[in-house]
Amino acid sequence: MNIILIGAKGRMGSEIIKVGREHSFYEVDKDNSDEFFKNNQKEGDVIIDFSTPILTEKLLKYATVTKTPLLIATTAQTVEQINKIKLAAESVPIFFSHNVSIGIALLEKSIKQILTVYKDSEVEIIETHHSKKVDYPSGTALMLAETARSVTNGEILISGARQKQSDIVIHSLRLADVVGKHKVIINTKYQSFIIEHSVESRELFAISAIQIAQILVNLNVGLYQIGDVLEKL
Repeated sequence: MNIILIGAKGRMGSEIIKVGREHSFYEVDKDNSDEFFKNNQKEGDVIIDFSTPILTEKLLKYATVTKTPLLIATTAQTVEQINKIKLAAESVPIFFSHNVSIGIALLEKSIKQILTVYKDSEVEIIETHHSKKVDYPSGTALMLAETARSVTNGEILISGARQKQSDIVIHSLRLADVVGKHKVIINTKYQSFIIEHSVESRELFAISAIQIAQILVNLNVGLYQIGDVLEKL
């Protein structure tokens, strides 16, 4: 598979190149991104983006012009950018998720199963990442909160005290070089479910991204998330 890797010199870009030795890479970074997007020539079978939201709109234009499937693993896009991603997915397959970990997909599934039975539960999410992480709370924590809200219709709060039983509260910690930890606590008043997912190495994300990219090249036009490809892995 020929992969266009956006953010090739970043921490995740380096991991993807390391674990994807059987694939070929067209590496795009801040040194050559202007020239890459200017040419708009099809350079690969699929795009994997681990860069910055600054490049999102240029990526969408490139993907739609060249009809190249696009995996966006960059976080912190604006509402306007997310709407543009949805629009672009009407003409090219796009995978867009705040987390490409298969484990997180299983965590989402567990949250839905528990809250479907116990809709009146109190939900708390605690996320921990490295000190240099820019977005706060993490996109994954917001994704998990949205999963809970899809069942309970509760309101998402960023830290602070719970106002209503249905509130879904997110707490964020930034410590050292923690790759990523997410703990979800669901309390039904009479019992608690505590589900935790901890990433021990960035290699996990790199392996998952390549697996998803291999699936994405064979999918029809549309917008996909981790749950959509879970059974295909």
